[in-house]
Parts: sequence; C-alpha cells; structure tokens
Amino acid sequence: MNQSNKILLFYPHNFFEMSSGTHLRVHQLITALWNKSFQVDLFSLEGFSNLWPESDRKRYTYGKLHIFPWDKEIGRRNRPRPGRERRLPDLTSEAMRREFRRFFANGGHDFVVVSYAFWTKLIDGITGVPRIIDLHDCITLNEHQRFGRGQFTLGRMFQDEIQAIDRFDFALSISEEESLFLQPFCNHAVFVNLAVYFPKRFSEIRDFKYDLLFVGSENPFNVEGLHWFFYKVYPLLPKCKIVVVGGVADSIKDFPGLKKFPHIKNLAPIYQKSKIVICPLLGGTGLKVKVAEALSFGRPIVTTRWGLTGIAEKKDNGCLVADEASGFADAIYRLSQDDALLVQKEQEACTFFEKKFSFGKFSRRLDLVFGNADSMEDDADSCSISYG
Repeated sequence: MNQSNKILLFYPHNFFEMSSGTHLRVHQLITALWNKSFQVDLFSLEGFSNLWPESDRKRYTYGKLHIFPWDKEIGRRNRPRPGRERRLPDLTSEAMRREFRRFFANGGHDFVVVSYAFWTKLIDGITGVPRIIDLHDCITLNEHQRFGRGQFTLGRMFQDEIQAIDRFDFALSISEEESLFLQPFCNHAVFVNLAVYFPKRFSEIRDFKYDLLFVGSENPFNVEGLHWFFYKVYPLLPKCKIVVVGGVADSIKDFPGLKKFPHIKNLAPIYQKSKIVICPLLGGTGLKVKVAEALSFGRPIVTTRWGLTGIAEKKDNGCLVADEASGFADAIYRLSQDDALLVQKEQEACTFFEKKFSFGKFSRRLDLVFGNADSMEDDADSCSISYG
C-alpha cells in the first residue's frame, strides 16, 4: 500500500500487550489510519509501564518506530506530596522533547498526535502542521477519583489541563460526556468524539455455559468494583456460574462458582457462552471499552452508572443500571429468569452497538480530523444527555 501522508504519534505504552481497552483503541486508531493510506510513525517509551521486546518491535509495520528510554526520575519528581496543591504533571524531559523534535524534523510529517495531556510539552517548537491530542480520559477527574475522594481541589490541575488541551488544534475524546464538559473551556481546540469500534459478532446461540461474565485489566477501578460485587452482591444471588477474564482475575480470591482466566487471546467463545455481562464499577473516567465490546456480541449488561461513563444515552442501550447491591442483584435475577426481558435487552444491545461502535462510525469521525470531511455527511452527535 502506498502511504501518501505521514503522522507522528506519541503513545507511552507498548499497545501490543493488549492488557487494557486503551491499548486496544490505540491499535485500532493506528490500523484505521494505515488503511486510509497514512504512514504512522510511533514514538513510544521503554519502561514507562511495560517493555518493547524485539518481537513486538518487529510487529510494528505501520511506519517507523522510535523507542525512547523512560527516565524513572521524572515519575519520582511528580509524585503527589501531602499538603501541596496538585498540578498537572509534566512527564517529559528536555532530552525527550529534543528527540521528539528531531524525529519530527526528519520525518516530513503531516500531523502530530500526542496521547495524554501529561506529555503536552512534546509539541514545544513543533509548528506548521495540525497538532492533535488524544485525551483518553479527563486527567483531573481521574486523579480526583483515584486520590482525592472528597479531599482533592480541582482548581489548579483543571486549569493546567485546559491550558494543555487548548495548545492543540484538535482533541480526540473517547467520552461524549467529557467532550461536553471540557469543550466550553477551550477557546481553540476542536473536540471530536472518537470511541472504539468492533466487528459485529451477534449470535443466535443460546447454549450458555456461564451466567455472568466480567472482563477487565488489573486497574484500581476494576479491582475495587469486583471486590464490591463479590462481597456485597454475590451473596444475594442464587447459585450461579461466573467467569472473570483479564488481569483483574489475579486480584480476587476464589469463590464458589467462579472461574478465572487472567490471559485469553480470543474472547469470542467466552462472550458467546455467557448469558449476562456485568460491570460493577464504582468509579472511572473515559469510556468503558468492556461495555462496547459486550455490545458487539449483543450481550445484555448489568452495570452501575459508572459503567455508562462516556456514553450520552443512558437508556435503550442494552443495559440495566443499579448502584446499590440489592438492586444490582435484582437486575441480574430478573434478566436470568425473564426470557422476554433478556431478548429485549439483547435487541437493544445490537441496535445501540450499530449506532455507536461500528467501524463506519469510527472511520467517519477520523475523517473529520485527518481528511475527507468535505465529502461526508454531517456526523455530529447530539449534545444532550438522556436519562431513563
């Protein structure tokens, strides 16, 4: 394929690890851009959260790959300090910025994309091309939920984050709600909602092996949510079979009826043999990729309101929502016993998936930023949030 345009993209992780929805989405983004005839040169870090083994370096065939060593001193320097006002951490160094500029100067790139506001200063000195930030989530809100819990002052960090975003021409947001919240504070950056996409994998198979399924990495919100589920909700349920897939499986102890699979390459058989997907989260930002993935299989979901974070439509989406343990257990029981309700939620899941998370939707959103916007019909999303 003749790649006629070049993009320089910064992403700090080795996404081939596929241990989280964020890695999956970045892989989707790069693949979609490649299929639109873009060469995507990747600037990444060795040792920030994971490593780039030689086998994965050889797998990167979408453009040039530049791996820069992570300086752990940067992380130590930016650790939260008790009693001090939180600021948006700058996770760059002069050496990193200089190397990024050199990579850009030698590449003839038409676009520059930086992941996360932590690394905004990578665009220092880069002009003459559209500059795009891929937000992934609202850092201030994420930090507040992880570390504040009522003691976190938003002001200075939020101001820092807005100023960082507004240095870019476009802001890619995985969350419709965060776009609605952040956009009014930015005078320059244009927000484009860019979620995830999956192939349609609906199935008529009714041979369910598991009653409940949870998929997730070992991040704090998944761990907290599963602990709440097993200690508060699970005792209220009649005997059932539940399967937990992903890194989070290593963080929970054994329970009756529970199977754990920390590492599975192909999730399709698990989804197709699971009757109900659960998302018992008690916090989080961005978009829950696990929810979009479940919808791609037409699976009904029982979730807390946090599972619908990032999705504007709060009803007619294949989900039953409950925040209290008793209500969560009741929603699971109703879906498991009422075939008509189960079919209704399956149909809603299929319809909602095709509306929100198809490849066509993702591709048209990309065109708003990287070209072909003049030839496409209006793809603007509603700016309202609907609640059931």
